[in-house]
Amino acid sequence: MKYSLTASFAILSVLGSVSALEIRCRQGYEKSYEMCKLQKLEFSSSQAKSLNFPVFAGYEMVECSVDYLSPEIMDRMPWISKLSIIRGTIPKIYLKPDLLTLTAKQSQTVEIVISSNNSLTRLEISSNHLNAIPTNISQLKSLSLLNLNSNEIQYLNFSDFNGMDNLTEINLSSNKLYAVTCDREVMLEKLATLDLSNNFLVELDFHHWQLPVLHTLSVKSNSLKVIINFDETTFPKLKLFQYSENAWDCRWSNAFASTMDSITKHTMHQTSSRYGEYRKESLPLVCAKHTQLSASRYRQLNLTAIDDAQFKFDNPEELEEQLLIIVEDSINHSADIGLLKETVTAQQTQIDDLLKQSLEQQTLLSKLNDKVQSLEEQLKTLKLPTISSSLPENLAEKIILEVSYVIRKTIRNDL
Repeated sequence: MKYSLTASFAILSVLGSVSALEIRCRQGYEKSYEMCKLQKLEFSSSQAKSLNFPVFAGYEMVECSVDYLSPEIMDRMPWISKLSIIRGTIPKIYLKPDLLTLTAKQSQTVEIVISSNNSLTRLEISSNHLNAIPTNISQLKSLSLLNLNSNEIQYLNFSDFNGMDNLTEINLSSNKLYAVTCDREVMLEKLATLDLSNNFLVELDFHHWQLPVLHTLSVKSNSLKVIINFDETTFPKLKLFQYSENAWDCRWSNAFASTMDSITKHTMHQTSSRYGEYRKESLPLVCAKHTQLSASRYRQLNLTAIDDAQFKFDNPEELEEQLLIIVEDSINHSADIGLLKETVTAQQTQIDDLLKQSLEQQTLLSKLNDKVQSLEEQLKTLKLPTISSSLPENLAEKIILEVSYVIRKTIRNDL
């Protein structure tokens, strides 16, 4: 059965004397498409009981403003299974239990409320202001796609995903993640793609991570120094590993190079028939020479000094190249130290000259001061002729002070 709505734009209107607020879809959206487009709506959660939404399975809210898409508002959409929010201002969204997909982009969203939902399969909250993984995320047992990219999430406990057995993709790229932990065993049997790129991670530990079918892993554009508990058995189906644009510790990266080779060989053998050849970024695992872990951290990672034969070079030319780099760095550092010594010596000479000039000026000032005092004494001995009995008293003292002031001012100007 066809059902079309006549309004040319989504509006919120009061019909006559009826208190209900009738919401209408934008023209052209018919029930056969199972979508109703609502554009530039403004209402509050306190109006929930008076809202009348047209009956559709899906709603697209564009540039709408609502303080909270509350349970009461969602109940006014009895058949809703798909909700898409684009732009506008909807800071808080409640996940209705029978909702299948929720997408919110650039909607100023800061909170997703989850009580219980066994139906949602796709949750995409991107380019918003979430500062944490939604509370009770593990309640979404049917979720297959979790996309929270371009938010403000700072911390992730990977254990929060425990029990989400249908997850196939997690995208947490372009957040503010500084730490990822995992305090207990996590088994995600279907997770194939994990994107942690473009964050602020310094270290990753894959202990407790059980991802048997993971084939795409991205950690590029972080501040990573090391990855712990990562070998050919960690992610046996790994197909694509992206790791560039990090601050890898040089000692760790040299030791990890052989692990990378083992991962490559193991994965190519395990996945060639199913996924095709294993791929990793063509860029080498470039380390940052300014990055240095503490000695205690090296001991935790079981990394010892080079002379303990912890680092193995299958290619002698590679070892020679590394040694030449070390020697060249040492020479450059020595040259820098020499230049620094010359600069310090020159600055010390300048300081000595300034001190000498200061002493000379101090001596000159002392002599001038003595001369001024002598002139003052001479002035006091002068006898001024009597001109009139009407002259003010203490005239002589005033003249002496004025003359002394002029002398001092003249001396200062000359200096």
